[in-house]
Amino acid sequence: MNWRLTAAGIWLAVVVVGVAIILQRAQDDQTIAKRQMPMNHLIQTSDLKKSQGRDLVAKYLRMNVVPGELIKKDDVASVPLLGTDSYPWFAVQTPAEAAHKDVDPKSKGQICDEGTALSPAEVVALFCNGGQQDNFCVVLVRVAPTDATKLSAVLSAKPSPGNLLFKPACGKDHK
Repeated sequence: MNWRLTAAGIWLAVVVVGVAIILQRAQDDQTIAKRQMPMNHLIQTSDLKKSQGRDLVAKYLRMNVVPGELIKKDDVASVPLLGTDSYPWFAVQTPAEAAHKDVDPKSKGQICDEGTALSPAEVVALFCNGGQQDNFCVVLVRVAPTDATKLSAVLSAKPSPGNLLFKPACGKDHK
């Protein structure tokens, strides 16, 4: 009878240790969102509640996320998921400060030429250098077909990529 109690105790200890290991691995593989984020959002450290989610920083969400939702490694990708639509897309620079605060997929803004608005645009994807704080990021925007010809002409006349910027609003007050 004594050996049965010992065997049961060992079996129970093995089960408890196994469950603890499984739970710990499950917690290490996920982190919690601090705020609502759309699909294709470029994750920043400030978007996550746990510091152990550092391997998710500078990755793109594959889904919409609400505050408090768990984010796992399978929920992110190293490149944004791009679909197709009938609107033309342009790649333009955006100030990194704006990119980390105001620019997200589906956010609306302007393509600006030295403070002058050339065209309204909607963000498709944001590309920053590994999530680091650089001076500029590149934003892929969609514009109305009627604005595509005008933008193409401006880009041809001013081929330097720094001439045009995407901003939430044009003007000297908006960096």
